[in-house]
Amino acid sequence: MRTSKHEQIEPSRHARTSGRNIAVFVSLGALLAVFWFGIGEWFSGDSGVSSGVTAPGAEPRDKPAEETKATAAEPRLATSADLTASLTGDAAKEELRKRGQYESLGAALAAARLAVEKIDPAGSHSRGAEYFASNPKQHLRAWFGRDGIELASGLKPLDGEEPWSVQVKLAGVGRGGALVKPGSRTVTGVGPRVEIGDSTGMVTEWYENRGEGIEQGFTVYKDPQGSGPLEVVLKVEGTVRSETLPEAGKGGGVRFVDAVSGQPVVSYQAIKAWDATGRDLAGHIEAMGAEVRLKIDDAGARYPVIVDPMFANVEARLVKESVEGSRFGSSVALSGDTALIGAPNDDTTAGENAGSAYVFVRIGAIWSQQAKLTASDGASSDIFGSSVA
Repeated sequence: MRTSKHEQIEPSRHARTSGRNIAVFVSLGALLAVFWFGIGEWFSGDSGVSSGVTAPGAEPRDKPAEETKATAAEPRLATSADLTASLTGDAAKEELRKRGQYESLGAALAAARLAVEKIDPAGSHSRGAEYFASNPKQHLRAWFGRDGIELASGLKPLDGEEPWSVQVKLAGVGRGGALVKPGSRTVTGVGPRVEIGDSTGMVTEWYENRGEGIEQGFTVYKDPQGSGPLEVVLKVEGTVRSETLPEAGKGGGVRFVDAVSGQPVVSYQAIKAWDATGRDLAGHIEAMGAEVRLKIDDAGARYPVIVDPMFANVEARLVKESVEGSRFGSSVALSGDTALIGAPNDDTTAGENAGSAYVFVRIGAIWSQQAKLTASDGASSDIFGSSVA
């Protein structure tokens, strides 16, 4: 890979004004040379690059969580045919349309941008988490760790300060206030999904990063003792307060409100629940001070029971996401069956619009992500990947 900091770009209204040169240029030819000399596996290391997955099909939210899995892409080294002169920009876009591959590559890119990324918990931008994901459509950034999830805005104001953040942590599962508290926990991730296992064997907490929001789920394996509905209790921390969402409807809901501005920023609603037979169970979300409670009528239910609410950004302006909407056409290089796509508006652990670039290889009709590239010294508004060649 070759990145260049000699190329200056016109700063956006969110760009920093420190005068630091911004890494925005990525060379497909250099990337192919890396593959050609037999070190393609370098992309799966810790050098600012993370491997990706083949674009998964969209699964319905009411499908049992265990069936929603992503498959890791098989690595492929480039061949001599890949080292031909690459097409860029409009020429690459036109070539993809002629081949009938434009939409399929766009879909692969959309899936790649929702994939979770393994991070170092001790890293300067990790917030102690083990996985990170951004949600471009919802303008959300998310960190996943043993305690649960931390959400922050992907919309950074002109003063450069993070607008808000919220941490949602599992307090316990039970009935009538008698909770089984979490034990030691482990975090795994693949594709758009993160799972947090628990040593108690009581529950697995999981997340799916989707265009419509960040789906949270709890697979409760054991029927808790006691009377009353099944309860999943969450602790809420951060720079927000939780309020009951008036318009949430039958299942109820909560909105997280910025404690400084008083503006709602994230909704937490659309709860679904079902048992091991697939029978739907009535669920309700309510706010109680610094806690949020998910209550499920599990009378007669066969365990395990799955509880499935959704986080969505109230600030986000939701529009139908398209290939062009992901900046696909303006920053693309194509050489044979290998494509390099810049995503300068990607949010990363380094900040909003830090930017990324993605390497895809086509095998048959399938585009598979081989690598995700980020600047090792990236920062907010760097828009890395604005230019690829």
